[in-house]
Amino acid sequence: MAREARHDADPPADRDPVDPASGRLTRLRLRGEETATRYAGRYTERSRRVPALRVPLEMAALYVARQGMLLASAVAFRTFLWLLPLTLLAAGLVAGITGGDPRAAEDALAVTGVTSTLREQITVALSESRRSWWVAVLVGLVLSLWTTRTLMRNLVIVNAHVWDASVPRRTQREVLHATLIFAAAWVGIFLGAALVASLDTLVPGGIVLSFLCQAAISGAGWLLITLYLPDRRRSWMDLVPGGMLFGLGLATLHVVSRVYLPARIEKSSALYGTLGVAGAVLVWLLVGGHLIVSCAILNRVWLRHRDPTFDPGFDPSFDLSIGPAADDSRDSGA
Repeated sequence: MAREARHDADPPADRDPVDPASGRLTRLRLRGEETATRYAGRYTERSRRVPALRVPLEMAALYVARQGMLLASAVAFRTFLWLLPLTLLAAGLVAGITGGDPRAAEDALAVTGVTSTLREQITVALSESRRSWWVAVLVGLVLSLWTTRTLMRNLVIVNAHVWDASVPRRTQREVLHATLIFAAAWVGIFLGAALVASLDTLVPGGIVLSFLCQAAISGAGWLLITLYLPDRRRSWMDLVPGGMLFGLGLATLHVVSRVYLPARIEKSSALYGTLGVAGAVLVWLLVGGHLIVSCAILNRVWLRHRDPTFDPGFDPSFDLSIGPAADDSRDSGA
């Protein structure tokens, strides 16, 4: 009996040994958390002395409070549905203008900045459907008007949610007027992007000039669109920061799409086929959705920055430190 009791009291011999790699990872993680918390504290302290540095923090706080990721995803999805019939309309117009000539169609598509992989696919589709280009134009026009209306409705809801504004009830005439303004603004943005692309080779440093011109055109177009979205602005000047951000952001995306994105899309097409191209386009649309949401957030934050009496109920605090969260996770794990 004594031998059995002594045997039961012995500790188990198959205890898991401590992995030295996990200890090193824990020390590296703690060191990274301490460094991030230290720099976050410095930025927060500096933002108290320089009020303009509080704008990114307040934008981050408003982004989290207004579910920015969900809003950007909704905008990206509606934009994707809007681009499908718009592409069909543009393809039908190009086919009708060029008369089904593949070389002329490829040259026309090259002006728009479409990558070579997509340009080849569109050219083949146009050459095969040159006899029914008017059907593509008719169907694309009807569907473009309908998807433009739905996208405008989506932007109305998103902008009202960011601004904490009520969604007004509009008549069909007002909805049609806003839809046409939206379509006209985007046509101007697209035409401006296609025209300024030719400045790269005309003058030295043409890419910088084309960037500035496209930023100005895109910013003015987006400012025109936001005038028809619900908000709580005091004047139209309160929407200028969002228009500037949209112009700079869209011009940057266009430059990246002309310099970096074509190779990535061609690589994705070679590896994954059409799904790779669709995936790259969807990621690009998601970035555009975040840009649109960020423009609305910047307008509200900048108005609050200029007028402290505006939006007094909003809590602009945003905790950058990650030390307490790490401590909580360690306590819960213990």
